[in-house]
Amino acid sequence: MQIITDYQNTQRDVGVLQDFPDGELYKHHPLFSKELSIPLLLYNDDCETVNPLGSKTVVHKLGLIYFQIKCLPPVLLSSLSSCFLLAVYKSDDAKTYGIDSVLQRIIDDISDLEVSGLLIDTPEFCGTVKVSVAQVCGDNLALNSLLGYSEGFNANHCCRWCKVHKEDMWTQTMEDPEMLRNSQNYEEDLSLNNHSETGLKRKCVLNELKYFSVVDNVAPDIMHDILEGIGPFEVKLVMTSLLAEGFFSLETLNYRLTSFDYGFPDSSNKPTVLAQHELKNPNGAMKQTAAQMWCLLRFLPIIIGDKIPEGNKHWELLLLLLSCMEFIFSPSITPEATMYLKHLIEEHHTVFLELYPHLHLKPKQHFLLHYPRAIRRIGPLKQFWTMRFEARHNFFKQLSHIVCNFKNICKTMAFRNQMMLCYHLLTGSVFSKNTEFGPGHGSFLAAIQGEFVKGLEGLPPFTEVSVPDWVVVNGTEYRPGMTVSLGCTEDETPQFGLIKAIVAIGVDVKLVVNKWHTVGFDRHYFSYAVSPTEALEAVPVKGLHDFQPLHAVKSYNAEDDLYYIPLRYRRF
Repeated sequence: MQIITDYQNTQRDVGVLQDFPDGELYKHHPLFSKELSIPLLLYNDDCETVNPLGSKTVVHKLGLIYFQIKCLPPVLLSSLSSCFLLAVYKSDDAKTYGIDSVLQRIIDDISDLEVSGLLIDTPEFCGTVKVSVAQVCGDNLALNSLLGYSEGFNANHCCRWCKVHKEDMWTQTMEDPEMLRNSQNYEEDLSLNNHSETGLKRKCVLNELKYFSVVDNVAPDIMHDILEGIGPFEVKLVMTSLLAEGFFSLETLNYRLTSFDYGFPDSSNKPTVLAQHELKNPNGAMKQTAAQMWCLLRFLPIIIGDKIPEGNKHWELLLLLLSCMEFIFSPSITPEATMYLKHLIEEHHTVFLELYPHLHLKPKQHFLLHYPRAIRRIGPLKQFWTMRFEARHNFFKQLSHIVCNFKNICKTMAFRNQMMLCYHLLTGSVFSKNTEFGPGHGSFLAAIQGEFVKGLEGLPPFTEVSVPDWVVVNGTEYRPGMTVSLGCTEDETPQFGLIKAIVAIGVDVKLVVNKWHTVGFDRHYFSYAVSPTEALEAVPVKGLHDFQPLHAVKSYNAEDDLYYIPLRYRRF
């Protein structure tokens, strides 16, 4: 089965060495040469460096352009140290002189790297490294502005992927291949010079790059589209409808939101209570961060699901959204799954229009139609979301409050950032992930019943081991009480384990888990129902089926003895 994974580095041989037997290439031989291509991911966004409620807002607002080396392993790309600053500029300057004036210097440098590249001569590699832009990501406003499309999302043609009119967009439930933008109609739209009819305001300077085209930039922003767009919008609509039908009260909902056991993995992402005025205005902002919204969406079926009768149409809309999110947030996915996702999105939009005929589909809901095609072209969409880039802004926000000098804030930010990068490079912390251990105690293997634990058999019972309270591996924390994914059975049933203890034997870290018995998938709670067992097993952290820890929790139904585990995404 073909599985689409992360964006991979490409390389090709330059010439064929005939002097060695069987065509073997000796990399340390002076004749050995290879040419590597390094894909870059660019990100552009504005950042407010002062108090957003103060009198100096907008005056000191900065535009920041970052880049990532997309051929690095995902475990490194998740670190903020691998998000490099490319340019910093005043947002007012970009409005006055145009964003292309900012990008031109960047384009000149990347164009030289595309053609000439960098000659690298090391014991491990000798050859030319060429660099080009693979995709540009950002929120919808930033991308439309950067790529030259209409910046207003009430415009006749506001979609970057297709040329559908806004009135057709309101009821469209399937992608129309005939309306997709391509190189030919892109040039035709430029020649018309009428953005109200084409949605295209200007030609983007990024088209000057040899291997980049605006129409091939299909990376969406799933964080803003779903977690800060569709998710809050539909949660408010569904909760308002369920409250009107009398299944529960707002006080009951908020009590459960505040008293629910979210577990260690989401202890810092607990959602806040829902106010009455928020529910009355579905188009307004919801006082939840993107991480809080993701937590709320995953746990909401367990929090309030026992109050909702099965088959409720409004509840079905929320479950369809969660079904779509399972595929959209997945770090790996098959081409067949993208076709299934296409039909899930169609069904979701159809149910939405049936339930709320007085409303129409929003632009972010329309963008969802292009996700399956985007996945097949560039891979899983989570590797292009802006969550980590948004977190990178915190360095500059904190720095501005520390420095308190805005005379040349761009220079200050760039200089301090380069000093921090120099520190990370000298300490080797940019491309490294060390294992961190919390406080704990030493013990013998026999004290944790090592002879009865699968995975620890064969070791002497008096082997000295360390039992830390917690451990951080590749940036992810594990501690007793968390649930981890152990893999799947032959019939594709997921298997889970509850961490009972952490054992460090030398440099090896193993989790001693109580295996859960998987009863099945409960769609009404949109979680896997599990029951505890007595089976113990020691699994290495690096051998887990998925590195993200989960949480098993009971529902509010007093007669239900099962535990429920909501997944962050589906693994393939």
